Amino acid sequence: MLQQRGIQTLEELRAVDLREVRQKAIEKLNEYWADEEEEIKMDDRQFRNVMGKFATGVTVVATEVDGKVHGMTANAFMSVSLNPMLVVVSIAEKAQMLEKIKQSGTFSVNILSDDQQELSMIFAGQVKNHQEVEFDLLDGVPVLPNALAQISCVVSAAHVEGDHTLFIGKVTDILVNDSEPLIYYSGKYRSLAEG
Repeated sequence: MLQQRGIQTLEELRAVDLREVRQKAIEKLNEYWADEEEEIKMDDRQFRNVMGKFATGVTVVATEVDGKVHGMTANAFMSVSLNPMLVVVSIAEKAQMLEKIKQSGTFSVNILSDDQQELSMIFAGQVKNHQEVEFDLLDGVPVLPNALAQISCVVSAAHVEGDHTLFIGKVTDILVNDSEPLIYYSGKYRSLAEG
């Protein structure tokens, strides 16, 4: 019977048995995950609310194209590597900033201090009538004066994931000021409190 299946040795029998066991295990896992996907039902609002439970700092990402500075508020920012020094910002497909960073190849991340909530709201489009925002330059990239930290970057890579593009920035310069951070938690601005 084994020879009818083309099996001549005990090792060949073990290999066939393992392939069959592996295939059955994969089929069972696929059935399990199909059932799990049906059970996992959530809407965008629920997902957004859950993600809002992660307290973050607040940043303004800025770049310059054709002599005009563009900025947007973002909290999807993190450090990636110390050597080389890399950071990542996540920009939505529908955001105007996406094309601006692609065009310029540079951006800054400005970590806002606790007295810069209005700047966050301006660059989030929540304040319509405001004074023109002034920018400084750090390694030729526009930055916000008096931000808690200013980080200038050149784009080293871009990765499309879902409905966002992750821009990896190689850090070219940094400047840090001594102040407290602006915090964002559960859809509201907060201040850091010492306990």
